[in-house]
Amino acid sequence: MHLFLDTEFTDANLLKAELISLALVSEDGVNELYLERNPLPGRCSAFVRANVCPLLDRGSAAVPDGEFTRRLRAFLRGIPEPLIIADFPGDKFFCEVALTGFHLPRSALTDSGPIPTIRWNIVDDAELVARIERWFAMHSAAKRHHALTDARALRDCWLVHRWR
Repeated sequence: MHLFLDTEFTDANLLKAELISLALVSEDGVNELYLERNPLPGRCSAFVRANVCPLLDRGSAAVPDGEFTRRLRAFLRGIPEPLIIADFPGDKFFCEVALTGFHLPRSALTDSGPIPTIRWNIVDDAELVARIERWFAMHSAAKRHHALTDARALRDCWLVHRWR
């Protein structure tokens, strides 16, 4: 099954960035996962402070890193043969960071279960990017730079053309 991934992170410079939030949406739209780190990483760029942080849900979506990893692994284990679609290589990187448990010791991950086997498709296509831009133009109330909204937009735009 196809899953559509988006992440939000602290800085455009990926060498300095940390994951803030992650969302996965299934192709059929039935299964969704949205998680935020709690506590949030300390240093965010001005862009992230202005455009990402105000959109965060917090509440039950905001979980400590160990719980984040546990929920992510459990979600993916519940999807048969997941193929994760992302439109940015950094999304894959941050998803893998979360899957491997951030920087937690193994002892903190004992109840997380094994890392599921995942296939990846990183789509680098100008037409898809343009379609996503049009999606946001048509959905002006959508919370752009919210990982779940962005993952849903990616899903919707992918389904129109089915990039492979």
